[in-house]
Amino acid sequence: MSIRKGVRRHAVLVVALLAPALPAQAQLARPGCPALAAWAEGFDRAARWRPNDLGGRDRFHPLFAAPRTAALFGKPVLSWTPEEAQALAPLLAECAEAARRGNRRETQAALNALRLQAAREVPTYLSALAEARAAAPRALAELGEAPASPPLLRLHAALAGIGTEEGAFARAGQAAGLLAGPAQAAARTLLGALRDLPEEEGRQALRPAAARLPALREAVRDGLVAEIARAEPSAAGLRALDRQAQQTAQDHAPVLGAEATRAVEAAIAARRAEIGAALRDGMLREVRAAPLSPEGAQALDRFRRQALPSQAAAIGAEGVQAVEAAIAARRAEIGAALRDGLLGTIARLPPDLSSLQMLRGMASQVPPHLLDLAGVEGVRAVQQAAEARRAALAGMVAERLAQEIAAVPPNAEAFGRLDRLAAEGVLRLLEPEGAGRVQEAAAARRRSVAEALLPAFRRELAALPQTEEGMAAIDDLLLPGIAAWPASAAAEKAQFAELAGAHRAVILAAIERAEAGPLRGRIYEGELLRIEFVDRSRVVVTPTGGVPAAGTYTEEGNRVFVTVNALSTVFSREGRRLVGGPLALRRVR
Repeated sequence: MSIRKGVRRHAVLVVALLAPALPAQAQLARPGCPALAAWAEGFDRAARWRPNDLGGRDRFHPLFAAPRTAALFGKPVLSWTPEEAQALAPLLAECAEAARRGNRRETQAALNALRLQAAREVPTYLSALAEARAAAPRALAELGEAPASPPLLRLHAALAGIGTEEGAFARAGQAAGLLAGPAQAAARTLLGALRDLPEEEGRQALRPAAARLPALREAVRDGLVAEIARAEPSAAGLRALDRQAQQTAQDHAPVLGAEATRAVEAAIAARRAEIGAALRDGMLREVRAAPLSPEGAQALDRFRRQALPSQAAAIGAEGVQAVEAAIAARRAEIGAALRDGLLGTIARLPPDLSSLQMLRGMASQVPPHLLDLAGVEGVRAVQQAAEARRAALAGMVAERLAQEIAAVPPNAEAFGRLDRLAAEGVLRLLEPEGAGRVQEAAAARRRSVAEALLPAFRRELAALPQTEEGMAAIDDLLLPGIAAWPASAAAEKAQFAELAGAHRAVILAAIERAEAGPLRGRIYEGELLRIEFVDRSRVVVTPTGGVPAAGTYTEEGNRVFVTVNALSTVFSREGRRLVGGPLALRRVR
């Protein structure tokens, strides 16, 4: 400890001890100059006094606070009024002048320095002291009216430790900064007053703060517990509790005390458990509400991957296990519902080809989600039911197909329809025996259709005129129509094509007889070419849109050789037409 600080502490203690012993209303004594000169002996100009160690500034020379000052003037300096201190200045000036006349320079300098302080520093401090003595109890009273809060508790705990605990005054300042409104203003007023109060007076002034601590601790504890109980049952509420727990450990515990801290920690743990249970129950409800469908199973999978891990810490290991078990149970229910739904669908399928197609797919390939949800046993049950139902329906479908085949009307479209009814894809869906029945029925119906169509076909051929128009009807209508019949009607196609060809030959012979004779004077036209036979040997060939060219021709039976520009083309005479390769010309004159 420095000499200066030691002197200050000693002076404070002495003043505090002496102040109560002297009557406050005693008048300040006016000693003579010899007594004042003796009082100023050993004056150290650099020495300074401050009322406490709370950060206040130096006020005046320690001599004013020394025991001999109280003895000399009749009361300690802390009991002076500002006016009494100022009234001492002229007396000290007179004695300083007397010391000058006596050539006592040191005494003169000391008394002049003390005079200046008596005139300024001492009354200035005494005025501040009077204000502090009035402000401290008033500020404490205002703080006593403030609602309980952790910052207010921290302030009171720090105030109670001032003078006995290291850093208590600084902690009080920090706590004051956490307050708001009138409470903060009162706290700052109190701390300002404490800087001007002597140490012992400050401790006496702070006794109400220390006395309020137990009740304030209880009130803060109860407030924290109530606030904890209001934490919303959500992830945000849990985060708030985490912050509360951290704040309790770091900030509240040192001022709450062990018992109150344990109560707050227990409230946090209890509310955590309540929120965890509420979150767990909410998750269980959500899991149990998942739709009994593949989409519901997908939602459960997403829930397990995303929502459950994010809430695992909140609901605890047992809560996680409960939710996992609920998810597994709901997935099993979804699997059972899917299995039963498929079994019901299978049982209701009508006897038609689309049902057989669906059942074949079910029996051979099961959707992956069904295996995942219904398990091997569920899949086996579906496959067995599908195969049994397919076998049962296949016979009925084959019988219906045979009946439908027998009812196909005998017309030109019949052969195509029979092919579709007995197509390879259809037969693969049937049992071998049923497929055979359908094939036999189709073959029989083809024959009967052909037999039914044949008389009308013969009549149609016989009605054709023996002209180019009759032959065109065979070439452009009848033969292409027969050629369009499916390959399965090959025998019937051959039979009808043979009849049409024979009748065409008859018509062609008749036309050729009518068209017999030389070509001279005749004109033939086609899409690409026009040929005019000028006489027995000359021709004029005109391409469509082109320039006429002269040429020659010769006839050999039904063949005509036309030569133009050294290029020859062989045409055949077919009634009123000339046909040569891709060229087909019809007689126009």
